[in-house]
Amino acid sequence: MTPTRRIVRPALAAAVGLGLLAAPVLATPGSALAPSSARAANPAPWWPSAMGFDDLAKAGATGQGITVAVLDGTIDPNAADVRGKVASVATPCKQKATATGEDADHATQIAQVIVGTGASSGGTPGVRGIAPKVTLRHYSLGVGDPNRCQLSVDENATEAILPAMKQALKDGAKVVNLSFGGSGTDDDTKQAVLMAQHAGAIVVAATGDGFLSYPAGYNGVVAVNGCDRKGQLDPRGANDHAYGIAFCAPGMGLVLGQHRGSTWVGQGALVDGTSYAAPLVAGGLAAYWSKYPRATANQVLQAALRHPGMRQGTSTNGTKGWIYAYRRVGSGFPTIQDASRTGFGWGIFDPADLVGVDPATYPDTNPLLRADHPVGPTAQEVAAGALGGGQASSTPTATASSSSRTTAPGRTQAQGSTQDQTTPDQGMPAWVWVLLAVLVVAAVGGAVAVSRRGAGTTPVHTTGEES
Repeated sequence: MTPTRRIVRPALAAAVGLGLLAAPVLATPGSALAPSSARAANPAPWWPSAMGFDDLAKAGATGQGITVAVLDGTIDPNAADVRGKVASVATPCKQKATATGEDADHATQIAQVIVGTGASSGGTPGVRGIAPKVTLRHYSLGVGDPNRCQLSVDENATEAILPAMKQALKDGAKVVNLSFGGSGTDDDTKQAVLMAQHAGAIVVAATGDGFLSYPAGYNGVVAVNGCDRKGQLDPRGANDHAYGIAFCAPGMGLVLGQHRGSTWVGQGALVDGTSYAAPLVAGGLAAYWSKYPRATANQVLQAALRHPGMRQGTSTNGTKGWIYAYRRVGSGFPTIQDASRTGFGWGIFDPADLVGVDPATYPDTNPLLRADHPVGPTAQEVAAGALGGGQASSTPTATASSSSRTTAPGRTQAQGSTQDQTTPDQGMPAWVWVLLAVLVVAAVGGAVAVSRRGAGTTPVHTTGEES
């Protein structure tokens, strides 16, 4: 699997669709970048204000006491604005879990979004995180592109995600962020997802390009789409699905860090991708949960889904009525029911207004765990902690300690190559099952796993985007 869409525009002084007049100044990955160019090239971060970072902090919702696990690629824990904020780094792989340079960009950017301090480096300011006091633990699933992971633990696992998830839950993870995805399903990832849910943790995952990828597509997972500063959906996102989308969150025109060689430039890249929308939700949920530590994961989700950002007004196409925005305005808003047939899911994630809502008033059931979900895991499997609804697993229950796949991020999974194993009808000839499998693979062959990187490319922007 690959990290979800990462269209990187490093140090752009201008970009098509942004309405700026200066000529572009490009810096390819690994090239030197003058600090003044990096500072002038990218706009100031807009999402902290849109999502109400300051209001969260004033309310005491900083993430204190909540452990967030990030399962991703290699990370640079010494990047200036995450230094000292990554509580631990581990990996089930024999390869190193840390790095500097391009391979560490993705995971380090995710850490920025959650716990960034804003410390300057490479001649630019850094990035502020939505939950600066969470205990962030990182679990590397492999190195490079495609990711390489020779497992050093748990010989029963075929992919790194299962032993990584086990360790994350043992370490007390309450929220797990998965910013990668692909088109196929597999038992290791499904088992990891239900294991986390069984342990009382929230699993947040990024959606894919034009289709709902996995692990975001598994039952009960908080699948996150991306939208721009105007609250408009990314047209390349996983839209119009009958199930699966939970929220939209900032995922377009984000100013994040990037390595120039081994130097970390705090605001060196302008990026799009649900890879960054997901940790904003993961961190935001952790921040909210820290305000109400007695609540369960299910109650936190119940409250969050019932209080998305929306306002009354006129949409960009002139239609009057309820339109989406990052914050609620006024009072008397209708309660959003499950709107998951749109790319917004239940709405735009709104932690700053949510923080005044006590989640203990809501049911202790996962509102995203659907009885009619076509892939699973089922509620029975989650309750048992095992696929097939067998004996409960020995997975430790997640605790709020204060002290992280499918396939490894960066690797494209062959369509249909790791579908869940089922037992064929004994009355059906084997050749029929082979033919059906071929037809299924052919039918989904048009869906492509999202690209690992697109350095220097210009994404298609929605009309009116100001990023």
